[in-house]
Amino acid sequence: MSTSITGDGRAAIEKKIQTVSGILEEKDEIRWQTVFEIERCVEWIRDNSFKKVCLQFPDEYLSFSPRILDLLEKETESRCYILADSTYGSCCVDEKTAHHVPDAEGIIHFGQSCLTPCSNRFKVLYIFTKPHVDLDKMTKLFSETFESDNQIVIVYDVIYQCVADLLYKSLQPSFPYLKISCLSIPGAKISDTSLIVKHGRVFPIDTLQEMDDTVIFYIGSRALPNLLLALPNSTFKVYDPLLSSDSISTQTSSINKLIRKRNYYVEKVKDATSVGILVGTLVVQNYLDVIERLKTILRKVHKKFYVVSIGEINPCKLGNFMDIDCFIFVGCPEVVNYYISDESKGQFFQPIVTPYDVELAFCEENSASDGQPSTSHQPEYMIDWAFLIEKGLPVVKDVEDDVSLITGGLRTTIVQDSGDKTSANQVINWVGLDVNEESPSTEFGQIHQGRSGIASLYADEPKVS
Repeated sequence: MSTSITGDGRAAIEKKIQTVSGILEEKDEIRWQTVFEIERCVEWIRDNSFKKVCLQFPDEYLSFSPRILDLLEKETESRCYILADSTYGSCCVDEKTAHHVPDAEGIIHFGQSCLTPCSNRFKVLYIFTKPHVDLDKMTKLFSETFESDNQIVIVYDVIYQCVADLLYKSLQPSFPYLKISCLSIPGAKISDTSLIVKHGRVFPIDTLQEMDDTVIFYIGSRALPNLLLALPNSTFKVYDPLLSSDSISTQTSSINKLIRKRNYYVEKVKDATSVGILVGTLVVQNYLDVIERLKTILRKVHKKFYVVSIGEINPCKLGNFMDIDCFIFVGCPEVVNYYISDESKGQFFQPIVTPYDVELAFCEENSASDGQPSTSHQPEYMIDWAFLIEKGLPVVKDVEDDVSLITGGLRTTIVQDSGDKTSANQVINWVGLDVNEESPSTEFGQIHQGRSGIASLYADEPKVS
């Protein structure tokens, strides 16, 4: 996803795209129709009478995109457009790129999705696709791992929705307490608002206490880190079809490691004197409100901050901001997983934190929680910042001197002579040479010809044989 700042760029050129194994063969027409749900796409375009439709694919499906475009245009007589590479992440609906298509009316999003609500400028159809999974093998492993009286809920990456439904139907007679979650599709209403919703998954459970007593069987890996943090007291059993594993793993130790790492970054935010608000999306709903919320908090705790929008993030770009102590990433919850994961460890000079880290560092406890009572010993951690907007204005703690748990040094608040705390965001002005000044303090020099040539050999330098 990014390259090291010390690299020569070769990794980006030689990057190999991971494809979904066993998805379909080139000549398997029936499989094509099934995997990409062509009939459903055609029906959706016809029902809405669309004339121009954008098709968005992740990297692993781009090789199939021309053929899908031909099939849809042939069946609907509508004009279809393949969206170029998404700037921030293929899991988000790329409304910004779709705006470059004049009079575009809808977007069909193929593959993995973070299910993050966008601005609703376009009608969107989600096609999660149906990658091949050995259902018999997964059913056997499930039966060997769990007892029939266990309380279990099946949760999954969106691309395994069809597989999860088949697994549930085959196991339900033998496991009477087995339940299955469903997806919270943006724009669709949830029939029972008392159910627990976490990161686009609707759990058939209405209390956190019951959730803590339920084992979560997770299929896949994409949204797993977010759910581990959001439900730290639940037991996770994980099966990833892409790994072709012969066992189901337990993720208890991973939860503790993630929580410790986030607590460390909360301290890094407190230690920082200057902070960068990193814009990681231009389409996710309420992202501007989150940026304004962060500005409000940082002003109240007297932190200098900058808003940085540089497109796709990599170590080379962020390395140009050496005066910034840490970055706050405002973007898709699944994209931020990479920047706070061990995979990116050592690539970035400054730590990258989430808006929720800032809330934990500087806001009152009730301001940073989701409002649900819990008797659990481990508090939940929310990477998805949507609920922060619903909580209203942040309640910032009184700034007091304390000791850093990382450096051991004393964190102090700068105080002016008048006794008022200074604002870290003072406007710093630099005034250049004023040619209109009546009595200039510096005499103007004469304009003369400068050096010419290239940096490795200017015209006035001797040639080295």
